[in-house]
Amino acid sequence: MGDGMSLSQYSDFIGTGNEGRPITKEYLLTEVIPLLLGDRMTISDEDLDRLLDQEEELNRELYQLWRSFPRALKEVKRYRTRKAELSTTDTKMLQARLRHISDARSRAIAEDTNDELDDSFFGLPPLDSDEHIIPEILRERGIDPYPRT
Repeated sequence: MGDGMSLSQYSDFIGTGNEGRPITKEYLLTEVIPLLLGDRMTISDEDLDRLLDQEEELNRELYQLWRSFPRALKEVKRYRTRKAELSTTDTKMLQARLRHISDARSRAIAEDTNDELDDSFFGLPPLDSDEHIIPEILRERGIDPYPRT
């Protein structure tokens, strides 16, 4: 692994007896996937046992990685395209757009008297959204996107 931890050391860290510790993407990419793509007959007995002991969690993580693969790349593509578009916009216009987004969000929260807003509304904005990109551009220009008034 990137931090010098072998599969066997990492498995000791997260395997049996350490349930609840997450299998990281780094572990999947640097240890598990190369083992699975290689000649399975060369996997040591110790590594086989450790992979099989973590079968359920590895299946879940590999499935999530596979499932998000095209969507995540497309989101990055849309992010880069939108950031390029917004980067040519005047700073004052970006600030006004961000205020509009923030005001609309505040109004939606205030009007949500029956707790009907989805939990995702309160999470981080999507990578390719103006709500994410505009503050990033403003920071790059040395401007606080959310100044205290």
